[in-house]
Amino acid sequence: MAKLSIIIILMLPTFSLQSPYIPPEIQRCSRAFLTVSSLWRPQSYSNRFEAETEVELNWETNCDESNYIDSVALFREHPGNKGAVSLIHLPTKQYPGYFRTNITLGNTTLPGGWQLEEEEEKDLHKDQNKKSDEDSEFSIEEDEESEAEKEEQLKVRRENRRDDDSPVKGDHCLPFWIAAYRNKTLTYIDCLKIRPTWIWDHRADLGDMSLRSLFIPGTHNSGCYKKLTGLNNQSARRNSFASRFLLTQDLDIYAQLVYGIRYLDIRVGYYPSTPEQFWVNHDVSRLVPLRHVLQSVKQFLKRSPDPLILDFHRFPVGFTERRRGRRKQHKGVSPAHRLLVDLLWNELGEFSPADASMPLNTLWKSGRRLLVSYADKASREEFPWLRGEIGNVADKSKETIWTHRPSVIVIQEWGNVQNSSQLYEFLSRTIERRKKLWGPSMKSGNGDLWAAMAELTPTPMDVVFSRPGSGLRRMAHDVNRNVTRWFRDLWWQSANIVATDFFRGTNIVDVAVEANLRRSHI
Repeated sequence: MAKLSIIIILMLPTFSLQSPYIPPEIQRCSRAFLTVSSLWRPQSYSNRFEAETEVELNWETNCDESNYIDSVALFREHPGNKGAVSLIHLPTKQYPGYFRTNITLGNTTLPGGWQLEEEEEKDLHKDQNKKSDEDSEFSIEEDEESEAEKEEQLKVRRENRRDDDSPVKGDHCLPFWIAAYRNKTLTYIDCLKIRPTWIWDHRADLGDMSLRSLFIPGTHNSGCYKKLTGLNNQSARRNSFASRFLLTQDLDIYAQLVYGIRYLDIRVGYYPSTPEQFWVNHDVSRLVPLRHVLQSVKQFLKRSPDPLILDFHRFPVGFTERRRGRRKQHKGVSPAHRLLVDLLWNELGEFSPADASMPLNTLWKSGRRLLVSYADKASREEFPWLRGEIGNVADKSKETIWTHRPSVIVIQEWGNVQNSSQLYEFLSRTIERRKKLWGPSMKSGNGDLWAAMAELTPTPMDVVFSRPGSGLRRMAHDVNRNVTRWFRDLWWQSANIVATDFFRGTNIVDVAVEANLRRSHI
């Protein structure tokens, strides 16, 4: 009977409010998981979504013969359903632990009521000549969908929502499943999923841990997500400089958070002469109005109880003045920083500041679940809430929750490397150095918040002499599977924040959830 119970646990993933702890001794060799490719396939398709977001099958290869799974299969429904038919069934030994299909996820609705209906209707019926698109560094035309297609998508989204309009906590499967087999026997099932409340779902295990002691999945250049869609001149767009070297994510901020990302890396430019003064930048190129990011964060915090870290890491345009070719640094807080800090407090002050050293249970009781890391030292010195304090804020009636804390900023460990082996060497050295600062276990939560920036960086020569098909998407594709394996097998106990490009090409959210559960039992 005990043996039968274990088989059942392996076969069916748990999506309850309080998922059971998965012990590390359960062998990963029986497991498989799905990712979404960062690449665009070069050929054209009749459907505008079918050249991107292709589903990838992944499984473990470092196994002995007796534990190695024989095959994996992809389904559009739970493999246990009566009459379920696989889309693809692969013998695993013919492939290196990975297979990229030509089956696409497409513009799939977020399940469990997590789709924002108002925003979706706005997206489906939007004016093609929006002012914000005109103001951006590059604007992309979109093919018009027929009214019938729009109405069908709206119908699906409405049916997916609850009557009370509140999303359902817990994990929710997107319409793709993977099954693993050994000796023609089904050994494991998993789905491509969203995890909008994963910290809260595991509060019984994680509630006594702090943000400093968690493994937190994040994204690099989180706001650089502008989608390039439509087939008209699509090849030229996708091989443009903008599409190859400015975009680092393929989902907007709200969707990133719903998938399970809990750290956002934002770089802000200030453009006082434009209708939208603050923009999310990739270096000196502006991509998305910052207002969209803040609204997305607020929408998510209103729906999910999970804490977040919002890292304003750089301010590349507009925050310093130039005189005769030199930058003039302000002695105090610059006017641009004052405007930005006021904007952040007005938009998100009700959720901030979180204290990185406090247990999550304390954050939930206080309602302060948003930690804003702000890289400008003068601003942190002038505005107490950027230091993790809540006294002396604009609203004097606010109760002082935290005592005086040192400035809370996220330290980014950046390798500036161009291939997978270089990234491994850099991260390995960084982890060892961080262990000396933190001790052998991250669970203590002592030390600074820090982020392993687990992505590759092109050199200027890479950009100048790049070819079609190269760029950040290709670099993410080359390293993301390795990042999953490194942090899953080697560094799960030592990581704090791990930020990636095109994060759906990794399994970093699932890796973080399991790592945190393992840490909580140490």
